[in-house]
Amino acid sequence: MKNLVSRPRARQDGLTLVELMIAMLLGLVVVGGVGSVVIANGEAYRTNEGLSQTQDAIRTAFELVARDIREAGATGCGNSTVTNVLNGGGGDWLANWDGVRGYDAGTPLPAAFGIGNRVAGTDAILLQGIEGTGHNVVVHSTGVGGGAANFQINSPTTAINDGDILLVCDPTRAVIFQASNYNGANRTVVFNTGGSINPGNCSKYLNPPATPGACGGGEPNPPFEQNSQIAAMVATVWYIGDNGRPDEGSRSLFRRRIGGGGAEEIVPGISDMQLSYRPTDTATGFVTSPANWRNVTAVEITLTAVSTNDRVSVNNGRLQRTFTTVVGLRNRVP
Repeated sequence: MKNLVSRPRARQDGLTLVELMIAMLLGLVVVGGVGSVVIANGEAYRTNEGLSQTQDAIRTAFELVARDIREAGATGCGNSTVTNVLNGGGGDWLANWDGVRGYDAGTPLPAAFGIGNRVAGTDAILLQGIEGTGHNVVVHSTGVGGGAANFQINSPTTAINDGDILLVCDPTRAVIFQASNYNGANRTVVFNTGGSINPGNCSKYLNPPATPGACGGGEPNPPFEQNSQIAAMVATVWYIGDNGRPDEGSRSLFRRRIGGGGAEEIVPGISDMQLSYRPTDTATGFVTSPANWRNVTAVEITLTAVSTNDRVSVNNGRLQRTFTTVVGLRNRVP
């Protein structure tokens, strides 16, 4: 019978409970550190994205609003005094030719603009001027003796249509009137009284009224001479409106133009606009309501933008930035 030799059992290596716990702890520290880096990078990315969104919105808004403000009050002939022969003065956006007029948080906008989504507590601004560079007058027929009152212009255009509000000027005068008919074939702009256009002309004679609010009737002024300028009138309101997208902050910068269709959403993310004005007849700098809007030479605009990203943990989850700039009116700055 063979002798069974007892052999020592193989040694089994392993981890003790303490070693295992230490390894797990170290692993958790590493995972936690990596997780913290990922979270920090995510927050930094969202913050940078929010900053980029607010800066882009502010930059675009300033550029577009400033462009309209610089051109406000332009007639094409450098006239500071403008009269009109529209019935009723043309309504609440034309009766007073101010070039620029502000509407603070508590002042409603002209009804002609039909704006219903303006955000309470925000300012708005109305800007008046002409569209483009206009057209040269070739002949002005005054309508004396019962004939048609019209202008023949130097070239056909698609910028003038029946019923358009127009402005004609020379170095001494500027008058607002309404085209009752435009004939592109012979380049004639007719501006008689009556007809179905609204508001219509109270007189075909382009005279300044004898008293404010009256119609410029009577015998006509001398005809506007050759190379006088005719251009379409434009009135634009800039305001803060509700865009109907609460997941993006709800508010945007809007523009509404008379005769230009409905309100246009221009820049999303602009949540507030505050305005003040620099008139020439005061030594107090910028004011919110000048005594005479025709004396305004500059506008101070303060815009607030919020990020569309709502996970930045600032201002209810959105990043907010406010910037201010000053824009001068080219037609009034000395």
